[in-house]
Amino acid sequence: MQRQWLDRTGWLSSLLAGLVITAPAIAHPHVWVEASTQIVFDAAARVTGIRHTWIFDPAYSAYATMGFDMDRDGNADPDKLAELAESNLASLAETNYFTAVKVDGSPAALAPPEDYQASIASGRLILRFLLPLKTPIQPKELALHVGDPTFFTAFTLPQAADTAMLDGAPEACKASLNRPAESGSEDVKRLAQDISAALRGELDVPATVDSDPAGRITVICQQE
Repeated sequence: MQRQWLDRTGWLSSLLAGLVITAPAIAHPHVWVEASTQIVFDAAARVTGIRHTWIFDPAYSAYATMGFDMDRDGNADPDKLAELAESNLASLAETNYFTAVKVDGSPAALAPPEDYQASIASGRLILRFLLPLKTPIQPKELALHVGDPTFFTAFTLPQAADTAMLDGAPEACKASLNRPAESGSEDVKRLAQDISAALRGELDVPATVDSDPAGRITVICQQE
């Protein structure tokens, strides 16, 4: 991983400050992201790509952009932000950009990101990028999940009008956000309890998180 995306190794030893742990390592988020998504359609009613907007937590934002104010004018250098966007996305290729798409029950392959940029607003880093589908397809049903299965990065899909949007879709297509029964804060609380149990040696099996803790975006297109 690049410097800008926190190293996944060594987090437990830092967290526990040298304590010896005999229980299994517990997944623990280091980065929090508020994600919103547009599903992009073409004129033939085919899905052509997924446009993401990721807003990072203030602590990670400060870390990732440290030293970017080259002119000491209170603004990050545009060239540094461009390098940050490119290096972060390059490091995420192996994770499929934390994006899983199924169209009519079958996985849809994604091409490398396009139209990417990084910016800062209200002290928070914002990463925007487009993930094209390798093969555009006209869906009956599309399911989209954004998340890190290791829970190193905790994604949330806010209950907002722009969290799941359609761009250029026909009127027959509607998007919905299906949130988990357990909220993100409750999920993190449960993980903290598991870490505490591990410290006491009372956790016998590795902690797990819900397979879809952030929620899922579903698009249904009624066929004529």
